[in-house]
Amino acid sequence: MWLSGLFTEVLNAFVPCRCHFCARSYLARQAKEPWFICPDCLGNLRYAPDKIELKTMSIFSFYDYNRLASRLLRLYKYSGHYQMASFFARLLISGIEQNKDISLADQNLIIPIPSPPKRQQQRGYNHVGLIAREISRHFHAPYSLSAISVKKTVRQQAGLNYSQRLQNLSCAFAVNNSIVSGRRVILIDDVVTTGATVTEAARALMAAGAQEEVKAVALFHSRQL
Repeated sequence: MWLSGLFTEVLNAFVPCRCHFCARSYLARQAKEPWFICPDCLGNLRYAPDKIELKTMSIFSFYDYNRLASRLLRLYKYSGHYQMASFFARLLISGIEQNKDISLADQNLIIPIPSPPKRQQQRGYNHVGLIAREISRHFHAPYSLSAISVKKTVRQQAGLNYSQRLQNLSCAFAVNNSIVSGRRVILIDDVVTTGATVTEAARALMAAGAQEEVKAVALFHSRQL
């Protein structure tokens, strides 16, 4: 997987890329320049840092979930382009480093929000887990894919309000107590809409012994509160 991503970056430095959003060709001359979106289209990604303060946690997100953001995530999640994880991780790292309220040096464990097993199996990879791994490497902080998992079937959250989402997610998560007990946790997610998913995950983690307060960091926000 790593070699495949490296090969793609080297190849794109010499062979024109075609933007998935406007179909124009361009050269990704810099190693970290994305191969799937041209600079002009990328300029439509709007940096808009946001913070939700709750009693037991804080939720941070950094980009508006506009049409481009939605299309980027769909390309990553449903088209097999797992190499895009490094692109999203760089966006998240940039947001974290610009926010004085987030210090990964103070957090003991990075945990990605898990996907239901069936959806992850269909996708072929853990899309949030890959992003969390890149963040872990950058900040030299430990992360775990097995600290929390989805233990029951949940219906799609789209179209549900905050209360309905909380009810849908009630007791949905199983936590490995031996991993999280006594640890300070930062959760990683792709999109925050109502905050119900990260709120319920944080509740399960704290019930298993994680220290308060849990922080959650997401790429995008589409506020429906």
